[in-house]
Amino acid sequence: MIHIEGKDMPAAVKRRLRWGENLREQVDANGMTVKQFHAALRVAGVDVSIQAVYMWLKGDTAPRPDLQGKVAEVLGTRAHLLFPVAS
Repeated sequence: MIHIEGKDMPAAVKRRLRWGENLREQVDANGMTVKQFHAALRVAGVDVSIQAVYMWLKGDTAPRPDLQGKVAEVLGTRAHLLFPVAS
């Protein structure tokens, strides 16, 4: 689990880290490996590299807004739950 703390951490960074944590929890809850998640994304038409998926899961980057719905669909959830804007 990533600890999202620190007064000096920008809100955007905190949000991205939270999203990565949410993604990791959902991938785990679905019993998927990162490779399986990546493959499911590709089948759903989300054309991203496995490196991008690892970066999402670490909170280094986040899926583009136009991909968030498909990512959530692959994980059986809704985008607003997986990628909340407010903490």
